[in-house]
Amino acid sequence: MAGMNKTIKILKQSGYLIIALFLRLFPKKRNRWVFGAWFGTSFSDNSKYLYLKVIKDYKDIEAVWITKDKDEIKYINSHGGKALLYGSFTADYYAATADVVFMTHNYVDLSPMYLIKKAYKVQLWHGVAFKKIGRDAIKNNDQNIFQSLKSKIINVWEDCDLYIAPSDEYSNKVKSAFNTTDDKILKVGQPRNDIFFNENTARHKFPDKKIITYMPTFRDNKDFSFDFSKLNDSQEEALNSLLNKYNAVIIQKKHFVNASYSKFKNSTEENVINLNKVDTQELLHSSDILITDYSSCYFDFLLLDRPIIHFVYDYKYYSEKDRGVYYDIKDVCGGKICFDFGSLLKSMEAYLKDPSLDSDQRSKVRRQFVTYDDGNSSDKIIKYILGRF
Repeated sequence: MAGMNKTIKILKQSGYLIIALFLRLFPKKRNRWVFGAWFGTSFSDNSKYLYLKVIKDYKDIEAVWITKDKDEIKYINSHGGKALLYGSFTADYYAATADVVFMTHNYVDLSPMYLIKKAYKVQLWHGVAFKKIGRDAIKNNDQNIFQSLKSKIINVWEDCDLYIAPSDEYSNKVKSAFNTTDDKILKVGQPRNDIFFNENTARHKFPDKKIITYMPTFRDNKDFSFDFSKLNDSQEEALNSLLNKYNAVIIQKKHFVNASYSKFKNSTEENVINLNKVDTQELLHSSDILITDYSSCYFDFLLLDRPIIHFVYDYKYYSEKDRGVYYDIKDVCGGKICFDFGSLLKSMEAYLKDPSLDSDQRSKVRRQFVTYDDGNSSDKIIKYILGRF
């Protein structure tokens, strides 16, 4: 059986190679812009918001979204966009003939094959990094010779023509993580954060409650990840008492990788709601308090000047053995730092009583990391690219 599976895998990869070579025979089509995100799994993040801006205001551009989700394809196509099924011949043809491509991770956002060699490649990434990313994360992990060689090959495929950085500070991390140069970095805000400057953005559910959002980051080690819906009896009693006292609810949205390893249950009093099929930026915009750890979402949330709690129960392990981090949490935190559940509850209550606490700290970190976010980032990126052609 193992031999049969190996044979099938080799035949499949050979088929991919033949198709890729065939598709590369077709020329690029001017002003064909192809977008993808999160390995083709979701209509989200910086790519989504840039795509929406293009189809709304730049009619001369042929904008195409590629995704594995058939429901998203129906939604996009019924709302004035154009979406294609990831891995289909049509989607691969569009990727291979794109003038410009946009991604949040790498070429696999658009196709299982590397088809974008001829395109102008834009790496939007998926947030300002607190944890190490790209080549910097690879340096932090032990690798054998074969893993190291594979990483070097992939790095060639992941080289892009343009990167974005919402601050001078983050520009330095982009250079290191992607081994790139200043002339390939556009200092501009993230398209996904334009929503925070739009007064017409609707609040999410629970309009009469204070929303505390818990949004942790990805962990290589999935053995333990804190979950509000898996508290012991005494912890759940204390949490429910606090939430009921301040008419608040917790919305828990796990990182999409770790979420696939979790089986959720909601609190018996429905004070803890697990939502994964929700747009991250819309949820942040609706939140009164953010609880996170090392996730880039807290840099985004700084733009709203609302309370942030860093619940870093595994800080030593994560910073030294898991992904690794660029900064000491004390130097760049957006608010209170908690290492245990008791201090987490105290911090929640402090911010529920007075949301203005630690506003000076938020302002300081905001100026350092999201300097160029101003609500017009999508326009600036589009005009910059159009100006190059």
